[in-house]
Amino acid sequence: MKPLLILPLLSISFAYCKKESKPYEPVKVCAEISNKKEAIDQYLQGDWKWLEDKSYDRSGEVIYQTPATLGYEEKVVINAGQIIFTRTKGSGKEITTFNYKVVQEGELTTFPSDQAWVLAIYDTVNTNLRNWWRVYICQRNLILSNAYVGELYPDRTYQRQ
Repeated sequence: MKPLLILPLLSISFAYCKKESKPYEPVKVCAEISNKKEAIDQYLQGDWKWLEDKSYDRSGEVIYQTPATLGYEEKVVINAGQIIFTRTKGSGKEITTFNYKVVQEGELTTFPSDQAWVLAIYDTVNTNLRNWWRVYICQRNLILSNAYVGELYPDRTYQRQ
């Protein structure tokens, strides 16, 4: 008879011990983050670890995704005109290498009013333009923004390693 009483007591005690999940706290980037060419030139090269993506759904609500929610990690190494993306999921690893240039967005869109500085990536073999992101950077953080595409595409935040 005693074992039957223990089971309900255990389930009640586990229910009270259950930890409450905390709401996600967005990454706090440094206050001096900038799209200025001087800051990009000073801080861009190095090793970066992906922390979060920030985008908006169609209703305007902010959506955050992280390595934990998407199930993979990403690191970026930027040196001497070359950028290497390494994505790790479980025991698998995907490495992609591109050449890059930092240019004003108007050089890619042909709209003179597009004055933001962007990181443009090119195929290493045929030198075709693959993509570009607006760059916001400080000593500690790098944000690659897809703002030119629209708010449904994420801004990806990295931290220097």
